[in-house]
Amino acid sequence: MEYLTHLWFLWSVFCCSLITAIIFKLKINNIFIYLFAGVSILSLIHNSDLNIYMFPFFIVGFYYKKYQNNAYIIIYKLRYLINLIFIVMLFHFEKKHYIYISGINIFKSYYGIQNQIYINIYRYIIDFCGCFAIINISKYVYNKFKDTKFISLIINIGKNTLQIYVLQRFIVEIIGVKVYRKLVGFLNVNYLTFDVVIFDWIICPLIAIILCYCINIIIEKTKRYIIINKIIWGR
Repeated sequence: MEYLTHLWFLWSVFCCSLITAIIFKLKINNIFIYLFAGVSILSLIHNSDLNIYMFPFFIVGFYYKKYQNNAYIIIYKLRYLINLIFIVMLFHFEKKHYIYISGINIFKSYYGIQNQIYINIYRYIIDFCGCFAIINISKYVYNKFKDTKFISLIINIGKNTLQIYVLQRFIVEIIGVKVYRKLVGFLNVNYLTFDVVIFDWIICPLIAIILCYCINIIIEKTKRYIIINKIIWGR
């Protein structure tokens, strides 16, 4: 059960989806009322900081899908400004900006109310700029390589993101970490921490791409077994 509680992203998506469905049924179409109602409810749920942090992204994604064409035109026109803001802010990113470190509640913050407000604002700006930058890059790559096996693979991986997220939790964060710790203990050296920049910008992306590809193959192989697929994924 402990491992399931660590899948916080799934619980947050579930809570955000439930709240969105309720508000949608009530025909509330004001984004500010939407956010206020959602944050108020999420503050009462376990892991409230993570849930509240996720909710604005969920709402923006919901409205982006609803007004996709108009939204993308705006993002595309502002692409250079968005990329510039993201890159400049990235150089000022510190450990305290991680949601796991500083949280989001300004009244319970170790950094004080004023600093926590700055942290929250900084985090949302860089996060949304990063999301919009990825949308622009994705659109460009799709238009450049559409009708190729590469795009088909990316689309297929996109359909399996839930399964990939769950499996990587067990393969990487549980099994992989334990194996690597024993390896480090045996060799008495941690090769991954020699250079943080290389680790963050080269090693991690390479590991993520390779694992994503391998896990996607595993998922595709299990899809032919209907019973196993239903038991594990409910599909």
